Amino acid sequence: MNMSARRALSRITIVLLLMGWGVSWAAVTVLGPDLIGLPWAQVGVGVVISAWGGLTATLGRKLTAEYENTPFRFKSELTKDGAVSVSVGVSGYLAGAWHGLNPMLLGVVLLLGGYGGARVLSVATDRLLDSIRSRKP
Repeated sequence: MNMSARRALSRITIVLLLMGWGVSWAAVTVLGPDLIGLPWAQVGVGVVISAWGGLTATLGRKLTAEYENTPFRFKSELTKDGAVSVSVGVSGYLAGAWHGLNPMLLGVVLLLGGYGGARVLSVATDRLLDSIRSRKP
């Protein structure tokens, strides 16, 4: 890995750490301990947490591709993972709020959901469709 790539990854890591701190601070001070009270603000926080997980997955795949000397289209992968992470963040937050999850547990679910990306959406969609099909009219 060349020096400019290492420097860029170091900067991205620092930004992600600061973003995590900022999200945690905002969730505690601005929104209060009850994260279900103001839905759109929390949905935004959920999207940011989920996007953080998606960016982590993208960077992991980029490092693996560099290690194995295989091509990796960073911008297109980042765009795809960003869009999927937003979907996971919104749907994950709304499902967690509906089930009344503890805010810390919900944060972990969103982070892991963003990291899992399309696999999480696929499984959630399959379960939702099975649930709808099993209902009798």
